[in-house]
Amino acid sequence: MLVQFSIENFLSFGKKTTFSMVKSKTAEGLPSHVFRATDSISLLRGAAFYGANASGKSNFVKALAFAKKFILEGLRPKESVPVESFRLDAERFQSPSEFEFILFIEETFYTYGFRVDRERVHDEWLWMDARSGDKLCFERKTDSAGKAHVKFGEALSQEKKTSLQPTADRTRPNQLMLTKIVDDNLSDYGEVVEWFSTSLWIVTPEAEDTLLELRVLKDNRYARTLSDDLNDVGTGISRVDTETIPLEDTKLDTHEVREFLKSRLPAEGKTTHTLWEDGSKTIVLEDGRTYVLRLRTYHKGSKGDEVQFSPESESDGTRRFMHLHPVLSMLRGGNKVFVIDEIERSLHSQLTRYFIELALGDSLLSPNSQLLFTTHDTNLIDTDLLRTDEIWFVEKDKGGASHLSALVEFKYPEGIDIEQGYLIGRFGALPFLGNPRKLKNVAVQGEK
Repeated sequence: MLVQFSIENFLSFGKKTTFSMVKSKTAEGLPSHVFRATDSISLLRGAAFYGANASGKSNFVKALAFAKKFILEGLRPKESVPVESFRLDAERFQSPSEFEFILFIEETFYTYGFRVDRERVHDEWLWMDARSGDKLCFERKTDSAGKAHVKFGEALSQEKKTSLQPTADRTRPNQLMLTKIVDDNLSDYGEVVEWFSTSLWIVTPEAEDTLLELRVLKDNRYARTLSDDLNDVGTGISRVDTETIPLEDTKLDTHEVREFLKSRLPAEGKTTHTLWEDGSKTIVLEDGRTYVLRLRTYHKGSKGDEVQFSPESESDGTRRFMHLHPVLSMLRGGNKVFVIDEIERSLHSQLTRYFIELALGDSLLSPNSQLLFTTHDTNLIDTDLLRTDEIWFVEKDKGGASHLSALVEFKYPEGIDIEQGYLIGRFGALPFLGNPRKLKNVAVQGEK
């Protein structure tokens, strides 16, 4: 689970900014939103980010996405690190950007972070809480000549230190040691890397679930659940399934597809699946034949008969809900952290609320799953839906730097309508609008 994430000097975040999923001592309500990690620490399962356009909400998501990609994929030798520091402060712009995570994995707390600029990883550290207090795993510093200096801590035995030293020595300046450990096929700290690989999921506003067709094809139970939920929310869809279209009946270049498959799929005669290069199509190889897998939706006709449609003929909101729906299934599996940017995109406010209620209030969901999302939908600022320590505001200061603050940090009269309080500026994070009459005058002058 995500316990805490800190950013410094990245995109619109200048000074160090910290986001925490630790339950506040003063906030109450919605017990299903709380997971008890230890006797003294409880973690939240949800978080909503509000703020004006360009306040930094999406930059917070981008910070998580950058860190994940840098850890899992790394870079080629001598390749520049694609990190973007805060540009509105000349001195800070020349300094490294910092990212730090506190994670709760299999009853253990890990603190992992790094400082990096376009040339090299300046610092990297990993600590673990062994219940007897934080213990250092390793600290790494890279000097101006590009040489890594690594200090191993008391969390490691002498044998482990010896086995990791060659990896430390071979870590490139533009590479994280954690990434190098994985490259060297070492098992050390695999649980930390695994968390970034399989637990942290970033969903952008335009993202589509490229595995949706496969989920419907392979899991009849999931297909029924998706069909039922689409029907329950009033999309008009009564059922979904998939169809396999022979490659020859598509507009794809058959030779190009088969050459693509040779390098990715086993010998013909086996049944398997892969995604086309851009992730837009699922290719099925079955009994020596090649098909393209497509989703189908069905609506009931006036006489009760089913009429087939393609997803492209459905509304934007319906397609958005369909591609967000697997999130609910994956959250049920536990140990997942989904971060959704602009969760309400193309969705009616009530449908967005319904989705969040399912994600955080469903008794079938695993208690160690988490959902974070950015939104402009003020109807979601409701303490019957979200706790006060789950609602965050993102606002820029006069210097253009983004800052985070939680609703629970503010003092306000008991019984206040929190949504209205937000809209009148009590909690900040609102756009500063100019005089609309000036805009009208400019438009009129332009027509003359």
